[in-house]
Amino acid sequence: MDFDLQPHLIGPTLELRPIAPGDFDAVYLAASDPLVWEQHPDPLRWREDRFREWWRGAMEAGALVVVDRATGRIVGSTRFLAYTGEEVARSRRSAASGPARARTPPGRTRSSSS
Repeated sequence: MDFDLQPHLIGPTLELRPIAPGDFDAVYLAASDPLVWEQHPDPLRWREDRFREWWRGAMEAGALVVVDRATGRIVGSTRFLAYTGEEVARSRRSAASGPARARTPPGRTRSSSS
């Protein structure tokens, strides 16, 4: 089964759709706040020259834009990075082995009500 790297997903408040060349200004507006990038490995990505580098990669890789359905405004973007089909198979094998269970912190007991 092929995995669609650019799905069009619609939820009650957000829509994710494939990025398009005409989205540059709106995506850059959402990304141009320095605080968004403050703890990112490239903290200067808010600058247009650095953002254009990201944009080229996003267009090549097939990113998605995140749209606020109430306003129709692009509020962000996302993409799958370094995806391979084996990652999906590994995820499915892990899910088939049973649900994940959070570790109980040291010194605490797990109660049935939590």
